[in-house]
Amino acid sequence: MNIFNEFEKTSKKTWIAKVEKDLSGKSPAEYFVQLGGEIKINPFFHNEDKFELNIPKNKENNSWLINEQIELSENQNLNTEILKALEGGANSISISINKIWEIEDFKNAFQGVYLNYIFINFQFEIDEENITKYFQIFEKYLQEIGLKPTDISGSVHKKNTIVKSEFLPGYQHLKNYIFSSKKSLKINKQIDDLLIDAENILSISKDKNEQIKISKNIIFELEITNSFYLNIAIIRALKILWGTILNSYKIEFNIFIKAIINTELEKNENTAIIAATNQAISAIIGGLDMLEIKLFAHNKAEYGDGFSKRIARNIQNILSVESQFSTVSDPINGSYFLDNLSKNICESAWVEFQKNIKND
Repeated sequence: MNIFNEFEKTSKKTWIAKVEKDLSGKSPAEYFVQLGGEIKINPFFHNEDKFELNIPKNKENNSWLINEQIELSENQNLNTEILKALEGGANSISISINKIWEIEDFKNAFQGVYLNYIFINFQFEIDEENITKYFQIFEKYLQEIGLKPTDISGSVHKKNTIVKSEFLPGYQHLKNYIFSSKKSLKINKQIDDLLIDAENILSISKDKNEQIKISKNIIFELEITNSFYLNIAIIRALKILWGTILNSYKIEFNIFIKAIINTELEKNENTAIIAATNQAISAIIGGLDMLEIKLFAHNKAEYGDGFSKRIARNIQNILSVESQFSTVSDPINGSYFLDNLSKNICESAWVEFQKNIKND
């Protein structure tokens, strides 16, 4: 018995008429699902609605970096906190730097840390010339421990500024073009702004090798929301559209998406943990490259200072190691609802992008 031959094929027109009859004359459009206050999706799917949605891939699995922002309170030691993060399952750290470090500072901070096995996000509060000096001294420290600048992977941040590659001599694997989405904007405008900023940087150079290098040094930062399906679709749409832009430059697809989860508005630690887990799952399913769960409020007298950091890491460790979310690439491939949602966001954002390109 072949179950696919058991039922007579029905045209979409006939099928819609039957649906309307079952809905007592109401149009199926009345049951469209509205997400984010701006996007409506048809929950009814017919075989005639089938389409191909190709999500470009830059890796074989769905693995991601677990990032922790190293924030020090009074009497805390930087090296101690870095080791706690790494021993707790993080493989990426973010550290704030407000002065030029000496060799001794590097020794104290990174004692017992295998720098060539982790991703380091350097967040600077000093000018670009001093950033260059910082990395020159860092190179001397690396030589002492038998490493080279090319062994270091990470990113370089400076608020409201792009740190040019010329200030990072020899550090080929430090991503220095960081573009962040603005949650206050409409979804298509969020994606459009990211694409415009990234494409503008890409178009500066006419040298193909330099364009490839630039494309590999871009990070797209997305702030994840409570909208589970939208989170997935936005990440997928960003991949599709960035892939389209790279293809126009004849550059092989590559992308780095960092997702940030902030649950500070949750009333207590329990709802914060549930919200963070739900948001993490959606971002991971979408296909991110790095995830950072921000600290949430908790009862320090009961749970201690490190509770929030530990839980943020554990959420990701459990999803990766126990739930195996890291093993399957694009796990929701073929889901009509999410494919359709991703397609709608793509089309809306692409119209916005082309409009802005023409205006420029």
